[in-house]
Amino acid sequence: MRHFLQLAFFSFFSLFLMAHDQKNQAAIFFASDDQLQQKLQNFLPDQFLLAEVLYQTDGTCDLQELHYLTGLEHAMVANAKDIQNALFYLHQSQKFCSVSVELIKKDCGYDLIFHLQKQQILHRMSVSGFLRGKDRLKNSYSIDIGDPFDQQKHKHCIEQMINFLKDAGYFQAQIIDSVKIDVQTQDVAVHCAVKKGSKFKVRAINILFDNVGSVTQSEIEKLQQRIQALCAVRLHAKPYCSELIEALLKKIKWMMQHHGCIDFDIRVDQKMIPASKQVDIDLHISLERKKEFIFWGIKFFKTDQIIDHLLLYGKSTWHFPSSLIVDEVEQLYKSKGFWNVQVSVREQKDKVFCYIKEGVRANIYSIQFKNNAKINTAVLLKESCKPFLKSRYFDKDLFKKMFDQVVKKYKEFGFWDAKIIKDEFVLGAKNGSYDLIITVDEGMQKIFGGVAIPDQPELQVQLQTMVAKNLGQGFDYRWLQEQQQWIIKILKSRGYQKVAANYSLQEQGQCLQVVWKVQLCESATKFGKTLIVGNCKVPHRFLMQELSHECEQIWDKKNIEKTVQNFKSLPIFDAVQIYPGQQNDLNGCKPIFVKLVEDERYEIKTRFGLQQVGRNLQLFRGFTYKAGATLCLKNPFLRADQCVLEADMTRFYRNVAASYQFPWLFGKKIGCQWKAYDSYYQQPVYIGSQDCLYKIVQQGFLCNLTHTRDNKKLGQFILSGSAGFEAMGLYQGDQPDLNVIIDYDRNLLEKKIGYLFVEPTVLWQKVDNLLNPHRGHISFFSCKAMLDLDSKTSFFNVLVEHTQYLPIAPKVTGAIRARMGHVFNRCFDQINPIERFYLGGALTLRGYERDYTPPYGLLTKPIYDQHAGLPSCADNIWRYAPQGGRSLFNLNAEVRLNLYKNFGLVIFNDVGALFKHSIYDELKSWRDSFFAGSGFGFRYDTPLGPARFDVGYKWKIQYPDFESRCVWYLTLGQAF
Repeated sequence: MRHFLQLAFFSFFSLFLMAHDQKNQAAIFFASDDQLQQKLQNFLPDQFLLAEVLYQTDGTCDLQELHYLTGLEHAMVANAKDIQNALFYLHQSQKFCSVSVELIKKDCGYDLIFHLQKQQILHRMSVSGFLRGKDRLKNSYSIDIGDPFDQQKHKHCIEQMINFLKDAGYFQAQIIDSVKIDVQTQDVAVHCAVKKGSKFKVRAINILFDNVGSVTQSEIEKLQQRIQALCAVRLHAKPYCSELIEALLKKIKWMMQHHGCIDFDIRVDQKMIPASKQVDIDLHISLERKKEFIFWGIKFFKTDQIIDHLLLYGKSTWHFPSSLIVDEVEQLYKSKGFWNVQVSVREQKDKVFCYIKEGVRANIYSIQFKNNAKINTAVLLKESCKPFLKSRYFDKDLFKKMFDQVVKKYKEFGFWDAKIIKDEFVLGAKNGSYDLIITVDEGMQKIFGGVAIPDQPELQVQLQTMVAKNLGQGFDYRWLQEQQQWIIKILKSRGYQKVAANYSLQEQGQCLQVVWKVQLCESATKFGKTLIVGNCKVPHRFLMQELSHECEQIWDKKNIEKTVQNFKSLPIFDAVQIYPGQQNDLNGCKPIFVKLVEDERYEIKTRFGLQQVGRNLQLFRGFTYKAGATLCLKNPFLRADQCVLEADMTRFYRNVAASYQFPWLFGKKIGCQWKAYDSYYQQPVYIGSQDCLYKIVQQGFLCNLTHTRDNKKLGQFILSGSAGFEAMGLYQGDQPDLNVIIDYDRNLLEKKIGYLFVEPTVLWQKVDNLLNPHRGHISFFSCKAMLDLDSKTSFFNVLVEHTQYLPIAPKVTGAIRARMGHVFNRCFDQINPIERFYLGGALTLRGYERDYTPPYGLLTKPIYDQHAGLPSCADNIWRYAPQGGRSLFNLNAEVRLNLYKNFGLVIFNDVGALFKHSIYDELKSWRDSFFAGSGFGFRYDTPLGPARFDVGYKWKIQYPDFESRCVWYLTLGQAF
């Protein structure tokens, strides 16, 4: 019994020890291990529970970013593949030089401890002491911002920078570099203090012939004089620069070749004179022999052109026998139409004399085609022979190009087997005049009979719709390439990286049907996780909101482009790059790298120049000086935020504003801006006038929120809203009795009124091109409520606008815009002039001056101005000022035609009306309330938008002593 109890005790104790060892089993796995997958599978069961996920690093890390990269959470059921994928992304993130995971088995599952050793990353690289060419000097530092930092590579980069300075002439340049490493983040800041010293100048250029071979001394002296003269012009007493030396050597080599030097070598030595900051340059020339070509009788070609042609054969040119030289020169002349050229050659020691009798150059008087039954001669001459006919003289290159164009034109009409079987030149009446007769073999015409993609029904429908207009026409061979490119582009945009599209042609009588066979070499690529690299310090959770793609979503190039746009819209980045990873993760998804390089933290901008008030450049009136400055503090709170202080001053206004903006409010993608401002504005009576009608002062602060939503079907929505406080005052200008002129309450003049305001706006747009739309629409809604503290001049205004763009023909676009607005308040004379509606000018009602559509007020002090452009009956006296309106109606219509390349023509008609009081009462006399203008204009497309010149004509003139029949406008951008 006792033995039995002892045996049971030892058995139980052994089982306990085995269970204890099994429970505390642990292992460490490294991300760089080639056998990682097999080891994980051997150690872990098929599925297991994660009891705890921990991260141990030698510095600070964004915990949310680590959770995103690993995708592992507490109490999650995982497998070996999940662990390997987590290690993959941690390693790919480029933030850690060593990545490993420790797995500890417990009763409730496994504990995961990631051991991460941070990688030193170049966070900032700055240069001081060198202004001119500073960017080029920084570019010679080959470690990019955001890349891993390496001391050896850093030393090599410093050497490259010193070599750059020496090449620029700073032979005594020194660079004192300092490397600072943040212990917590492992960020590296490199600063290079440049002591460039003086820039050396070239004192003397010495030409030394080390070896002259069989060349005579007199020839050497001539060469030396030519080279010395060339050096004196290009280098003597000039600042040293390696680029100048290279350009000089290139010129010397060209000159020596054209003077018959065959085998030669040039070596450059530099001797510095530190005391005088000068450098001597020695050119050591070794020359074996010389053979100079001398041409007599040449008129059409220059000597250099003939030698350049012979030098196409390299050094062997100087070993050509006389017969070969004669043949080459004759072929050169005959290629330009000198068919009767005569060339003779005589050689003497180191010279070759070429005697040339050029003769008459062949002139092609006319071109005729034979057997061209399907395409008439006029079409071929216009489309294919234009460059040849423009020259008229025979040119072999143009001749070949013309033949290629003729065959190409036939293929465009479906004659795939067309060829030129004969060309003959018939001598004309005049000497050297020829008629060219081209005989063609057209072959059978192939008719386009449609397309089919059996393996891709959806793609087939889209392609058939696209090519429907070509059915029954001559089969242009270029359509095959266009269709192939379209198929590959569409499928690649859907994530298929390897696409093969091959076609077969099925004959149906004279028609050919194209059958495409599409091979997708792999499944559609999906987006993997997005890895943020670079030197951006914004928290990871905020940056992820700028992504337009999601993990495991089918690859879409448009989403990539949208992501780039989102990051570039943030004001803190100097560079934004996005690129896919080279390796897929274990789920077959492609990691996406977004490299963000922050701009300089502090930025000061100054500006000075001329400004045009308004977009109308008529008579170049309204120009004023403009001076301003902007101080920016970027990313002060690590939220992609920006503090801006700016001031501007012109002849008409003074603005000072301080703002703080950030792109994410409450963790959402809602842009927020806080702004305080102080503005002073003088309203001229008219553009170019020296008299001020009134003065406006606006002081206040506001908060603006903006949110943008993109929808593939509906387009883009921009929701914006502002709220704040504003003190606004209207003051007397140079005109007495201002209240009478602009119909404004006298009691509101010369005083500030405080308002609380709210202004929401909605913009909905879906257009194919923002600068020059051809299809789509833009809708805009805005309302503004301003409540004054005395409750006397409060108002609420609404403005609604809709623009529609319709393609009428391939090069014709119709555009129409409707605008309506109204100000709700007690009396018109209590509406501040800057809150009223106005019409007239290049953007609203063409045919009228800017903001000068009736109703008018009479000036109490008329202005004499002989350059105001008034009608003759006005006696150069300006008598009116605009009053604006409480209600607005505006309708614009345009037909836009593309004439040639970037040039376009526009025909327009604008209608509008302003109402001061009751719309119902004023519509009773609608003929006097509505105004219209028609006209035409020209457009020239530029990268900034169309340059526009418009001429508008009024339909009626109500004020003959003030209004001109037409007004012209020169501006940038479409009217709407």
